[in-house]
Amino acid sequence: MSRCSPALTALLFGTVISLYAVEQPTELDLRAKNQPLSTVLETIADQCSAGLVVQRNVHERLDEKVTLIGRKVTWAEAARWLADEYRLTMKIVGEHLEISDADLEFRARLVSHTYDIRTLTLAMGSFPGPDLDIPEPGGVGSRLLPPIEPDSVQPINDFVELIQRYIAPTTWTIEGVGIKEFQTSLIIIQVPEIHQRIAEFIAQLERTAARQVVVRCYRLPAAAPLPSVLDANAWTAVLKTVAAPVGVVLSSDEQRNHHFSGTQRLIIADADVNQEAFDPIVSLISEGLAVDVDTHVTNAGVVTTTRLTTASKLNTTLSVLKNQQGQPLTPLDLVDLHQDRIRDTRVIPSGGAAIYPFAGQFYALSVEVLDFTKKP
Repeated sequence: MSRCSPALTALLFGTVISLYAVEQPTELDLRAKNQPLSTVLETIADQCSAGLVVQRNVHERLDEKVTLIGRKVTWAEAARWLADEYRLTMKIVGEHLEISDADLEFRARLVSHTYDIRTLTLAMGSFPGPDLDIPEPGGVGSRLLPPIEPDSVQPINDFVELIQRYIAPTTWTIEGVGIKEFQTSLIIIQVPEIHQRIAEFIAQLERTAARQVVVRCYRLPAAAPLPSVLDANAWTAVLKTVAAPVGVVLSSDEQRNHHFSGTQRLIIADADVNQEAFDPIVSLISEGLAVDVDTHVTNAGVVTTTRLTTASKLNTTLSVLKNQQGQPLTPLDLVDLHQDRIRDTRVIPSGGAAIYPFAGQFYALSVEVLDFTKKP
């Protein structure tokens, strides 16, 4: 069998038996001005010193006019252009350049994988700080552990949209390709190399979801003039003069959490008297410092919303509840409770700190991001 002329275009379908192989060039010269796609393919075959074989089911695509200006185009770039624009594949087979239907070859390689994304759709709970408000007689009083705030669930359709938009977006309309939700999993039909990209993408999202923020609260020894926000280097220098933190808060990114240091006790605030019988009305009071933080990791730093609350018992007196005849019924605790509270939002660099003058003291809150988004 004689070798085909490089300039000759053979429109064939089937298997071509070749006597020897043609080497694939590293660069191609692709220049065309309003010429048929078939002419461009002939040019590629000529630069490969190969004949040209085109499947019959793609002949009609070769009549489309093409304008190109590409002087040093790699083989991979040319192949990607053909696949993206005309859904064609090209490969060297023996002494020929074969042009085939990319969708047909694509469908032949489809496989189904199931991706468990429960770690991405778990509800994110927030744990607000204790309520240190001054209790009212008969009320619930202050609470050390308030109810957990409602959780926000990430819709699974958000992940479907992300995958289809950023992972091989042109392939999802090909017949046979699909992505469906099944309970907390995604069933995806794609080719192996795209499955690998999807797995890496989901793993990246899981590492991002696992990102945590450590917030430490320090009581500064003196009212030294310091800026409101310190970067990592400035805070490291200040930290040498500071004792151990008075509290540590560990929370996930975009989660609210708190630290509380103090005491709680019950007091008899009042009594319900019915004739000669009485029922004591008990309330709960809290004394100490509560640090409530809500952190959001951004490129500029950690957006930190901080609430500092302190409650202190200035004076406690003992009173006695008496009946109409002046007879004592029950002792009562009269508490003078003082409370200070501030709320503030700042962008704090990771490793840095923010300074808060509060309740006659100076406090520093440092933030550190435990970033799992990078592979070890």
